[in-house]
Amino acid sequence: SAVSNYDKSDLAIDFNDGTVAINSVPYEEPFEDYSDGFQIPGTNGWQASLGSAGVVTSKADIVSALSGYGGSTFPLDDTNHTLVLCVTSEITDEIKSGSGGTVYMDFLAYTEYRSTTPAVDTDYQFGFFVDSNGLLNVMHENQTGFIDEWRALAASGTIPSNTWIRITVEQDYANHLFQMRIDEGQPISDSAGWTAGGAGQPGSWFYMVNTNNAYMSRLKVDEGGTSYIDDLTVRAEAPDFLSGAPTTIIRFL
Repeated sequence: SAVSNYDKSDLAIDFNDGTVAINSVPYEEPFEDYSDGFQIPGTNGWQASLGSAGVVTSKADIVSALSGYGGSTFPLDDTNHTLVLCVTSEITDEIKSGSGGTVYMDFLAYTEYRSTTPAVDTDYQFGFFVDSNGLLNVMHENQTGFIDEWRALAASGTIPSNTWIRITVEQDYANHLFQMRIDEGQPISDSAGWTAGGAGQPGSWFYMVNTNNAYMSRLKVDEGGTSYIDDLTVRAEAPDFLSGAPTTIIRFL
């Protein structure tokens, strides 16, 4: 009471009801830790915001696709990739990274071609999908006219449908740039891409669409049909195959 104006009567607190949980990096989600492969309600996993997500738990459902990954036999057993995230609607997770740094997102995805190009969403930093020609498409800001667009990357080559691929995304939040690799290959370059730091063209770095935040704040999977993802990591350190440490193409967790 000795402090003047200590009593405030107009204080208001606004809660963000859309955020269920926030996971700070490093973040790992193999989907093998939960009895059903996917933690639906909770504080530390992917959230089914529309309540219709499910899982694949049968080895027979995925063994044919897994065996073709990387051109070699997939080491499938009772504890390896028998549980994967199955997305039948929108799945989001809050993953907060440090500001202005570099973040690596690394995971396995089961590819299905998309015949229509989704609308550009300026609420997100970037996005990607595989089109009906098997090309990787990225959502970026084209610096020529500063146009937000989907760009088909011819240099990605034809990505097989109905198979598992490893996707590695490097996100440079100091310069609001990102680049992508498929199956531990070289970063995918394009005439609309830039060299490191945005120094010049062509290159493998693409400008993010939304640059309001200098950090990763959310990861979203949105699919009209059904899609599958496994072994997700989000870290500030590069994956093993980028740092020169011994690795295999499959087991990177």
